[in-house]
Amino acid sequence: MTVIPSSATLASGSDRGAEASADQVPASTGTFSLLAIDDNPSDLEILRRLIRKIPEWNVEITTCTEAMEGLTLLEQRPVDVVLVDYRLGAINGIQLLEVIRRTGFQGSIVVLTGQGDERLAAEAMRAGAADYVPKADLSVANLRKTIDHALERGRLQLALTEHRKRLECANQDLQQKNHEIRSFYHTLSHELKTPLTAAREFVSILLDGLAGELSPTQVEYLRYVKEGCDQMTTCLNDILDVTRMETGRLSIAPSAQAVPALVQRVAAGFVNRAKAAGVEIEQRIAADLPDAAIDPHRIAQVVSNLFDNSLKFTASGGKVVVDVAPSPGTPNAIRVSVSDTGKGIAPEHLANVFERLYQVRDGTEQSRMGLGLGLFICREIVRLHGGELSVTSEVGKGTTFTFDLPVASVLPTPPSEGIHSHG
Repeated sequence: MTVIPSSATLASGSDRGAEASADQVPASTGTFSLLAIDDNPSDLEILRRLIRKIPEWNVEITTCTEAMEGLTLLEQRPVDVVLVDYRLGAINGIQLLEVIRRTGFQGSIVVLTGQGDERLAAEAMRAGAADYVPKADLSVANLRKTIDHALERGRLQLALTEHRKRLECANQDLQQKNHEIRSFYHTLSHELKTPLTAAREFVSILLDGLAGELSPTQVEYLRYVKEGCDQMTTCLNDILDVTRMETGRLSIAPSAQAVPALVQRVAAGFVNRAKAAGVEIEQRIAADLPDAAIDPHRIAQVVSNLFDNSLKFTASGGKVVVDVAPSPGTPNAIRVSVSDTGKGIAPEHLANVFERLYQVRDGTEQSRMGLGLGLFICREIVRLHGGELSVTSEVGKGTTFTFDLPVASVLPTPPSEGIHSHG
């Protein structure tokens, strides 16, 4: 093993002058360490002489003639660049390169060979070499260019590795914070639901006159309170559902159900609201439909949310239509669609309406209501049933939401035990 502390102190003035005139390739300056592994001592001596002719470098050179000795040296001291001969007896340079990389070495490796074989060059680069140089092409200019390139690549690789580490740490931190936020929302929703339910029940008792007669003004105010409680309950239930989805705990319990009867029950719950808003509800239900394999509570939640959205964005004199019929594009499926003649959704918003927390803001009070979770939850519930919730819309003319449900003889495609979040 030979160690040369500094090439700058070994280079003569005449060497410097000759090199400056013979080589027009600009070189980087600085201090770095280099390990050369070659079983031919003569080639190592040539390498040392070439390096001495590059005065801009302050380089510590370590040389050895055996692969295992080179690995030992790499464990003992930091090295920026490794020059490794392709032919090293029992092991070749490519194999040694792979072994070095497996040790976690972050510096650059340059493969030297007595052959100018392009196949070997490609093999070396695939194995992680920074460069490949035939010994016949070695010169001060070529060596300077090659090692400058290897050092720069090593610096970039180190910077990339450090950047990846920072990203991994940041990602882990974000995942932990996301988990904490989900846990907080889940706990908060549970803690708020109990007093909110109690408040709503007491308001209902007052409205029913069980605690005494109320004035018309008191009744009006209490109805506002009850509506507020219902709206808060919906928001809390949405947060709980999203938390269950993200933790894979949202489940469905499919059974044979009559979809027309379910849709009619949901529509009946919106009749008074529709009349008050001046909106007509029309039901178009095909006859003799088979039962569907669905969780009735969850599908009612989907249809109810779609009705709610349609009424929210349909002006007086408009119409909301619900269709239930055999799916024209999917065998053994029932198609449900909810259409309205409302303001519609602009094309730039259509691709995002099913994303969590996304809301189309148009300045109206309706667009500010809710948390932007309803359609996301509906999409995931439909997916649990093996379908897909889709939307078509035209600004100023209305919107249609559509999904298919499997008939009772067909089981849902996704597992019923739960799902994880999307996006």
